[in-house]
Amino acid sequence: MGKKLFEKGDNWVTNCLINNSYTTQNTWESYAYGYKLAAEALALKVLQEDNYRDKLIFPIIFLYRHYIELRLKEIIEYGSSLIDKPKKFPKTHALSHLWKDAKIIIIEIWPGSPEERFTEIERAIEAISEIDRQSDAFRYPVDKSGGPSLENITVINLTNFVEIITPIVEILEGIVCGISSYRDDKYDMMEQLWHYFH
Repeated sequence: MGKKLFEKGDNWVTNCLINNSYTTQNTWESYAYGYKLAAEALALKVLQEDNYRDKLIFPIIFLYRHYIELRLKEIIEYGSSLIDKPKKFPKTHALSHLWKDAKIIIIEIWPGSPEERFTEIERAIEAISEIDRQSDAFRYPVDKSGGPSLENITVINLTNFVEIITPIVEILEGIVCGISSYRDDKYDMMEQLWHYFH
């Protein structure tokens, strides 16, 4: 019997750890950060080598879009838990809906956050949502009705896209890092209180 598609190999250097975390928060981090790294690596390769850009633009934008979706869902799930207002896991792929919920949570955690930061994110999300509402336009050449996925767009400048999306990624990374730090502090304090009273 030949090798299985998904199995551990003898060379540990090329073995990839899956589901090795004890918390789902670490798993969210692995997924989102993985898509971020893949998007950045692929975009950099195309910008440096100028090869296959007309083909690779589709996975590049999908990877960035999916990263944003994952981070927004992470903010909603763990941010709402942090402020003791747990929300059901959002099943939508619509970034505009996810951002609406995430923004409310972010403002509650960090009152007085600079509005220009939100404006940057909202512009990017609106632009993506306008052509890819449900995360399928850069995965399939046709939509669910059989029409062309990107009918109204013919050229995307990758340099421009990366220059605009990179600050958005950095903002989301900062938000998630802050929520993670606050959650750690909160649960450390709860654990200390539990030991104090028991």
